[in-house]
Amino acid sequence: MPRRGKARPAGRVVAPGGAGPLGKWAGSAATATEPDMSTTSTQPTTTTTQTDDLTPWTLAVVAYPDPVVENAAGSIPTASDDALIWWTPSVGPTAMLMAHRFATYAVEGPSSWSLVDLAQTFGAGKSTGRMLHTLDRLERFGIVVRRGDIVGIRLWLPPLTSRQRARLPEYLAYVYPHA
Repeated sequence: MPRRGKARPAGRVVAPGGAGPLGKWAGSAATATEPDMSTTSTQPTTTTTQTDDLTPWTLAVVAYPDPVVENAAGSIPTASDDALIWWTPSVGPTAMLMAHRFATYAVEGPSSWSLVDLAQTFGAGKSTGRMLHTLDRLERFGIVVRRGDIVGIRLWLPPLTSRQRARLPEYLAYVYPHA
């Protein structure tokens, strides 16, 4: 009898492995089929077992050194008030506060953060999805690099680009020191 409803992959979901500069990369899920040996039926069967979620619930945060940015004129320490002032209009308040917090701790060494703790720290309740969205945003702006459950945070941010400066509120654009 045919199965009704949505088609589901047979087998178990396996995260592909791979080496990257910051450790294992968790990419998209792949499927593999394993026969179910617990039955004595002559019909071939497969079991469908899926992991609850491939999302890392705890992140390891490490410093991500970038000598080019660190030595550039006008670069800003990520854990500084200046970074909060100049980069918040570009990346948003939650993303910049997260980057600031990560950089503050990464200077001392690696740290571990649960997604729920991060969400509660930054006023998002227990919304781990919002924290993952924030990490995606930080990655798009080049502030963090992610490899699975390892997050590398830049300790220095480059000066704002001309496009970012053009989008600053007028009162900030007027006093931006690196124009």
